[in-house]
Amino acid sequence: SLAGCEKHNEFAKETLHCLSRSSGKVIIRWLLLPGHLECCGNEIVKMLVPYKDFHISLIDDFIPDYKMQPNRRNTEAEIKKAKEMIRLYSLRDIDNCGKHFWK
Repeated sequence: SLAGCEKHNEFAKETLHCLSRSSGKVIIRWLLLPGHLECCGNEIVKMLVPYKDFHISLIDDFIPDYKMQPNRRNTEAEIKKAKEMIRLYSLRDIDNCGKHFWK
């Protein structure tokens, strides 16, 4: 709803499925929005569960504009909880892959 895109989750699921058939490593960039971890964040993580080979890159430095509610940056607690969700669902956090990922 924030982006004004109807059926966003349907398109995202279709894209994930297409990516799963590609060769090579896949990096999913997750833009963590302040105040949206419990709603949108949960949905994102649940969508990614079937794709255990994908690597998750958490983008936590979102800078809000005047239209964004709440108009603030992510808190350390939100970032920590998002990282915990990645770990809890056994997803691959690219930050924990070390240099071997890029070889």
